[in-house]
Parts: sequence; structure tokens; C-alpha cells
Amino acid sequence: MTEPKARKARGYECLLELTAPLVMKNSTYLDRPFVPLAMALRSMLAETEEKLTTAAPAEKARLQERAEVLREWIKPKSTMPVST
Repeated sequence: MTEPKARKARGYECLLELTAPLVMKNSTYLDRPFVPLAMALRSMLAETEEKLTTAAPAEKARLQERAEVLREWIKPKSTMPVST
């Protein structure tokens, strides 16, 4: 195909893509049931603590840090403003 014809063909394909009816392609995560964050964090903490029991020393430090972060996120926060 010569260069001008090739450009014309590419332009036509692009035009077809732009004028084709839009089809919604939902992500698979939208099909999953909603899980509240508090429940998800507890589940993640349980999984992390389970992995800690069999983890190699190098991985153990990373998992311990992750568990600490998850515990901090789960810990209830005071809703009372701190007075200064």
C-alpha cells in the first residue's frame, strides 16, 4: 500500500472507532459485593498475621510493619477535638 493510501486507511479506521457506539466495559471489581473498609482491614490484618507465622526473616520485617499499619488504621480514633 502506498503511503497516502495507508494514511487514508488509518484515518478511516480511527473514524470508525470514534463513531462506533460506546460499549460500557465495567471493571470486574464493580461486580463484587461491597465490603466495608473496617471489615476489609481486619481481613487483611488476619491474612498478614497468618503469613507472619511462616515468613522468611527478610519478609517477616515487611509483614510486621504492614500489620502495625493495619492495626493503626483499625484502632478507633477519638472524635473529640483536641483543645489547645
